[in-house]
Amino acid sequence: MLGRTNVDARVVNVMVMVDGARILSPDIARLVFTALEAFDHPFVYTLGMQRDLA
Repeated sequence: MLGRTNVDARVVNVMVMVDGARILSPDIARLVFTALEAFDHPFVYTLGMQRDLA
């Protein structure tokens, strides 16, 4: 389904967030837009951050 959605998109860039339970922070959004301006076809990713509750 995701692949078909990307093929049918009528926009220049597509952002996919795998874990919908997380909120996109302003810093991550800013860095994504910076990458979009700096590179023709950027692949931007981030690793989830977990806190050790033990």
